[in-house]
Amino acid sequence: MLARRCYQAVLDRLALFPAVVLLGPRQVGKTTLAEAIAGDRESVYLDLENPRDRGKLSDPNRYLDANEGRLVVLDEVHRVPELFQVLREGTLMSFYRTAAGAELDLVLEFPGLSERWAIEIKSSSMPRLTRGFYHAVEDVAPDRTFVVYAGDEGYPLSEGVDAVGLGEIMGLIEGAGQGRTAVQ
Repeated sequence: MLARRCYQAVLDRLALFPAVVLLGPRQVGKTTLAEAIAGDRESVYLDLENPRDRGKLSDPNRYLDANEGRLVVLDEVHRVPELFQVLREGTLMSFYRTAAGAELDLVLEFPGLSERWAIEIKSSSMPRLTRGFYHAVEDVAPDRTFVVYAGDEGYPLSEGVDAVGLGEIMGLIEGAGQGRTAVQ
């Protein structure tokens, strides 16, 4: 029963997030769970206790780029701590894709404020929202939703969605990062 619940929880998170970490004490089945999930999709599995597998990550960006679109399982990732910086700077923070395939450009969480923001970036001076945007927002359930556009004036774009310029969103993010709520 627990295994099925964990399995489904990991699948649900993989549908929403570009990376999922399995944490727990030794010998509780983390590797078995990861292997089972990897076996159900196109994937590569690296045991980073194995020198040959560690060697595949001598150029981690190149390896990850070559395996784009596959689930990459990094077992015993703590054996290669320098890899965390590569993952942080890579595609993990670039977008938020929902199970339905809709995207948001950025999802920010402010733990000190217990807030989650969804941000879509548009190059147009008259941004339009797509059905995919609304699906992504529904999946993410943010506290605030913004569309950053090529203008200077902030205005409500639709119910619960504010259009803002780049300078304004930067100020809001800075204020939230300092623990101030960004009430407009």
